[in-house]
Amino acid sequence: GKTTTAINLGTALAAIGERVLIVDLDPQGNASTGLGVERRNRKISTYEVLMGDEPLKAAIQDTSVPRLSLAPSTLDLLGIELEIAAHADRTYRLKKAIQSLAEERETLPEAMHFTYVLVDCPPSLNLLTINALAACDKRLLAADARHFSYAIELRLTHQWRQCCRCSCRAPLGSHGTLGVVRRDAVNPVGVWKKTVVVQLIMHEQHDHQEADEAN
Repeated sequence: GKTTTAINLGTALAAIGERVLIVDLDPQGNASTGLGVERRNRKISTYEVLMGDEPLKAAIQDTSVPRLSLAPSTLDLLGIELEIAAHADRTYRLKKAIQSLAEERETLPEAMHFTYVLVDCPPSLNLLTINALAACDKRLLAADARHFSYAIELRLTHQWRQCCRCSCRAPLGSHGTLGVVRRDAVNPVGVWKKTVVVQLIMHEQHDHQEADEAN
């Protein structure tokens, strides 16, 4: 589903020569685990980034995939809503972190000259997901590819628009839907297993840089 799509999309982009950063905003940290970063090695995570204790560049780690890097997550993200709820910039923490990374591009090593940033979100519309919505210019909804999931997709898109309008004060931007169908490996008769509707947020960093240069 969501995390598998983030990892596979990031790997595919890296394979064609793009430099990709995956930002893991899911407290479960499955993207981090899937890319081989063990919990004991997540000394600086997206929690410290959103708290403002560390810059995004400090959390970035290399992976075994060439040109694919990761900002890992930890279970500390579970409590971040309460910790930053009173702050006026609570919905823009990730956006500011990505902008700071872009502004420091010339002083960073080439491995951090990212052309794509993919944000793997939790499967809920909470403050972490709202941070991703505010930071990114493209959204990809991974949904169960069956007829009845279409209604869920419409509701989620409406919720995205409401969040962008009320919480982020930003337009929804372009978005797409990815149909996901997964076969239950333990089911001998091959019944299709329902995949939970999730969010995958994609940010094209070079688009922002070109817009800034134009201004």
